[in-house]
Amino acid sequence: MGWDIFKTRRFTQGYLEGRRIRRADDVADKIRAQSGLADQEIERLLAEDGVALEMIDAALDVAQRTEDEGKRRLLAVVAARALLGVPLEQADHWRTLMRTVAEIETVDVHLLACLRRGEEAMKGPIRAEGVKGWRGDTVLVEPSIAALQRAGLVAAVGIDGGGASSGGQAMYGTSRYGRVFLDFLLADDDSAHYFEPS
Repeated sequence: MGWDIFKTRRFTQGYLEGRRIRRADDVADKIRAQSGLADQEIERLLAEDGVALEMIDAALDVAQRTEDEGKRRLLAVVAARALLGVPLEQADHWRTLMRTVAEIETVDVHLLACLRRGEEAMKGPIRAEGVKGWRGDTVLVEPSIAALQRAGLVAAVGIDGGGASSGGQAMYGTSRYGRVFLDFLLADDDSAHYFEPS
């Protein structure tokens, strides 16, 4: 019996390692496609730009642990733009963007885009339950809002309907960072099509 457990563990570890490698390769391919650069040019830029190298390393590291195609796409967007030298004021901005993508899920990004669209339509904060066009299950609204709040992308900005004690619901607004984050990620048509509300 001990031998079977040992063989199963070895098989599982080998299988998982293979999947991690494929996921990292997928993000590397996405970075190459997003950047439009040849391999030799990417290698040259990575040798010269420590921040871009750090972003690609972080993207590949996080990619190994997720099956979420959308999240791998987001990781590639941040890494490719860092590689291309899309100007940000400081290296900390790149690190913050990458940390944010690592911490949230695709469904959270989609909810953030829906919240912003709802805010623009309503000319102010909205109830999360009233979000239109979100693809997620309604039971996931609160956990997604909590993840977005932890990442600094949204903030509760009041209670609708007379306060929490009288059954009012929290109103949410996209933070300044949330707007910058979305603008950055949705700047290209491919990403915008993938994450914008339906």
